Amino acid sequence: MPEPVVRRVGETLTLNLTGITKREDNQWTAWCPEVDIAAQADSEREAIDALVAAVSEYVDHMVEGGRESEIVRPAPPEAYHEFLTPSAEDGEVKDEFVQVSGRPLVLTA
Repeated sequence: MPEPVVRRVGETLTLNLTGITKREDNQWTAWCPEVDIAAQADSEREAIDALVAAVSEYVDHMVEGGRESEIVRPAPPEAYHEFLTPSAEDGEVKDEFVQVSGRPLVLTA
């Protein structure tokens, strides 16, 4: 059985989330579909670090506002397609490879 996305044990809140990264040209994007938050940077590591910081800030905001039960807000199905499909400035889909990788993100607040 998979771990729950959000679990509270006493004062500790643990989130088991997914971080998906992709590279297009020289730019990296990291995205967490469970909370639909993304970050960009010049390297994969910087994008992941920026994503973790953004998700942490979001989680802190939700907990402080008494909205812990609303933390998980999954991205809509079309967001997956948009993230995983190469983009072009003219709106046409480019016929090229997008490097994508995924990893677990575990945040504890």
